[in-house]
Amino acid sequence: FNLEKLPVIGKKNYNEWLHSDLLPNTRIIIEPSIYGFSLVLEFDDGSLKRAISKYGKDTRNLIDLIDNIPQRIPLNKNIYIRGLVYIPQSKVGLNLSFNDYFIKQKELIYCAFQIINSDLNHFSELSQLHKLGFIIPENECTKYNVNEIELYISLWRNGKLFAQYPTNGIIFKVNSRKLQKILGETNNHFNWATAIRS
Repeated sequence: FNLEKLPVIGKKNYNEWLHSDLLPNTRIIIEPSIYGFSLVLEFDDGSLKRAISKYGKDTRNLIDLIDNIPQRIPLNKNIYIRGLVYIPQSKVGLNLSFNDYFIKQKELIYCAFQIINSDLNHFSELSQLHKLGFIIPENECTKYNVNEIELYISLWRNGKLFAQYPTNGIIFKVNSRKLQKILGETNNHFNWATAIRS
């Protein structure tokens, strides 16, 4: 994988995604789409080595400003953790450059949502990240059911789902790692996930 150009959520309409790509009873994880800056953390033998921004730059020198990023984790292997940095209850960061975001803001949170070099299913990845000491996004789980999906969308739009985050949408992800591999990804997009944006 290329840390300088990781795939992002696919642009396919969620109805099209549900009906063309998924089978009944496919387990789906629902997460908030949080305003923030993408950051990949590389740990080697349990020690934090690099913090790569979405622009491919090593921002290791800025990490001390984020209290909840551990310098060590209880895992003696090479691991890449994907997440984002955000300001709680605020969308102000959208108008700042990457460096200014860190310099001007005091209350920054890193939220981890993926282990890039892992074969775990998505929910197990989130559980593993939590055990390693990371904050993970609040999430909901459902099976492929259009009515339930529509209910979650309505709850989010009415401020009753993921209200504690600064969001611009919600994300639907296939849980099964086997099915993720079947659906695949391009250089730019995951085919196993889609999003509703505001």
